[in-house]
Amino acid sequence: AVHAALVAANVSGGRVHDDVPQNVAFPFVQLGEADSVPDATSAGAGGSDGGISETLTIHVWSRKRGGKEAQRICSAIYDALHERTLSVAGRASAFAWVRSRRVFRDPDGKTRHGVVAVEIIHRS
Repeated sequence: AVHAALVAANVSGGRVHDDVPQNVAFPFVQLGEADSVPDATSAGAGGSDGGISETLTIHVWSRKRGGKEAQRICSAIYDALHERTLSVAGRASAFAWVRSRRVFRDPDGKTRHGVVAVEIIHRS
Protein backbone atom coordinates (compact mmCIF):
# COMPACT_ATOMS: atom_id res chain seq x y z
CA ALA A 1 0.00 0.00 0.00
CA VAL A 2 2.87 2.40 0.79
CA HIS A 3 4.59 1.59 -2.50
CA ALA A 4 1.35 2.16 -4.42
CA ALA A 5 0.72 5.49 -2.67
CA LEU A 6 4.24 6.75 -3.43
CA VAL A 7 4.12 5.66 -7.08
CA ALA A 8 0.64 7.20 -7.51
CA ALA A 9 2.00 10.50 -6.11
CA ASN A 10 4.93 10.26 -8.57
CA VAL A 11 7.40 10.56 -5.71
CA SER A 12 10.94 10.58 -7.10
CA GLY A 13 9.60 10.25 -10.63
CA GLY A 14 7.95 6.96 -9.67
CA ARG A 15 11.32 5.36 -8.84
CA VAL A 16 10.22 3.59 -5.65
CA HIS A 17 11.97 0.29 -4.93
CA ASP A 18 11.75 -2.48 -2.37
CA ASP A 19 14.70 -4.32 -3.92
CA VAL A 20 16.97 -1.69 -5.52
CA PRO A 21 18.19 -2.75 -8.97
CA GLN A 22 21.85 -2.47 -9.98
CA ASN A 23 22.73 0.74 -11.82
CA VAL A 24 19.61 2.46 -10.49
CA ALA A 25 18.96 6.02 -11.68
CA PHE A 26 19.11 8.75 -9.02
CA PRO A 27 17.12 10.06 -7.28
CA PHE A 28 15.12 7.14 -5.96
CA VAL A 29 13.19 5.97 -2.91
CA GLN A 30 13.81 2.68 -1.14
CA LEU A 31 11.35 0.96 1.18
CA GLY A 32 13.51 -0.06 4.10
CA GLU A 33 13.30 -1.60 7.51
CA ALA A 34 10.02 -2.30 9.26
CA ASP A 35 9.10 -3.32 12.76
CA SER A 36 5.71 -4.02 14.24
CA VAL A 37 4.06 -4.48 17.61
CA PRO A 38 0.51 -5.44 18.59
CA ASP A 39 -1.79 -2.44 19.01
CA ALA A 40 -5.07 -3.02 20.79
CA THR A 41 -5.90 0.60 21.59
CA SER A 42 -9.43 0.29 20.23
CA ALA A 43 -10.17 -3.18 21.64
CA GLY A 44 -12.50 -3.66 24.55
CA ALA A 45 -11.25 -4.47 28.03
CA GLY A 46 -8.80 -7.34 27.79
CA GLY A 47 -9.65 -7.95 24.14
CA SER A 48 -7.76 -7.61 20.92
CA ASP A 49 -8.94 -6.31 17.58
CA GLY A 50 -5.93 -7.71 15.73
CA GLY A 51 -4.40 -4.26 15.49
CA ILE A 52 -0.77 -3.78 14.55
CA SER A 53 1.39 -0.68 14.85
CA GLU A 54 4.10 -0.85 12.20
CA THR A 55 6.95 1.58 11.69
CA LEU A 56 8.41 1.65 8.18
CA THR A 57 11.67 3.41 7.35
CA ILE A 58 11.76 4.94 3.88
CA HIS A 59 15.13 5.95 2.42
CA VAL A 60 15.66 8.73 -0.12
CA TRP A 61 18.81 8.73 -2.26
CA SER A 62 19.94 11.78 -4.25
CA ARG A 63 23.16 12.74 -6.01
CA LYS A 64 22.25 16.42 -6.55
CA ARG A 65 24.55 18.95 -4.90
CA GLY A 66 23.13 20.16 -1.64
CA GLY A 67 20.14 18.73 0.15
CA LYS A 68 17.32 20.49 -1.71
CA GLU A 69 16.32 17.54 -3.93
CA ALA A 70 16.35 15.04 -1.05
CA GLN A 71 14.34 17.48 1.11
CA ARG A 72 11.80 17.92 -1.71
CA ILE A 73 11.38 14.14 -2.02
CA CYS A 74 11.00 13.75 1.77
CA SER A 75 8.29 16.43 1.63
CA ALA A 76 6.55 14.57 -1.21
CA ILE A 77 6.58 11.39 0.90
CA TYR A 78 5.05 13.37 3.77
CA ASP A 79 2.32 14.74 1.47
CA ALA A 80 1.56 11.25 0.10
CA LEU A 81 1.42 9.42 3.45
CA HIS A 82 0.85 11.71 6.44
CA GLU A 83 -2.59 11.28 8.00
CA ARG A 84 -3.70 9.13 5.07
CA THR A 85 -5.90 6.06 4.97
CA LEU A 86 -4.26 3.19 3.06
CA SER A 87 -5.89 0.21 1.40
CA VAL A 88 -4.20 -2.95 2.69
CA ALA A 89 -5.34 -6.35 1.47
CA GLY A 90 -6.73 -8.49 4.28
CA ARG A 91 -7.00 -5.58 6.72
CA ALA A 92 -10.15 -3.68 7.69
CA SER A 93 -8.34 -0.36 8.01
CA ALA A 94 -4.90 1.22 7.86
CA PHE A 95 -3.91 4.76 8.76
CA ALA A 96 -0.45 6.35 8.32
CA TRP A 97 1.45 9.16 10.03
CA VAL A 98 4.90 10.49 9.20
CA ARG A 99 6.74 10.51 12.53
CA SER A 100 10.08 12.01 11.44
CA ARG A 101 12.17 12.97 8.44
CA ARG A 102 15.78 14.01 8.06
CA VAL A 103 18.39 14.49 5.35
CA PHE A 104 22.16 14.16 5.75
CA ARG A 105 25.29 13.67 3.65
CA ASP A 106 26.10 10.00 3.11
CA PRO A 107 29.64 8.87 4.07
CA ASP A 108 30.56 8.60 0.36
CA GLY A 109 30.55 12.42 0.25
CA LYS A 110 28.46 12.67 -2.92
CA THR A 111 25.09 11.21 -1.97
CA ARG A 112 22.36 12.85 0.10
CA HIS A 113 20.43 10.36 2.22
CA GLY A 114 16.94 11.10 3.48
CA VAL A 115 15.20 8.99 6.11
CA VAL A 116 11.46 9.14 6.69
CA ALA A 117 9.81 7.14 9.50
CA VAL A 118 6.15 6.30 8.91
CA GLU A 119 3.88 4.70 11.49
CA ILE A 120 0.97 2.68 10.16
CA ILE A 121 -1.81 1.37 12.41
CA HIS A 122 -3.83 -1.38 10.79
CA ARG A 123 -6.65 -3.54 12.05
CA SER A 124 -8.01 -6.92 10.97
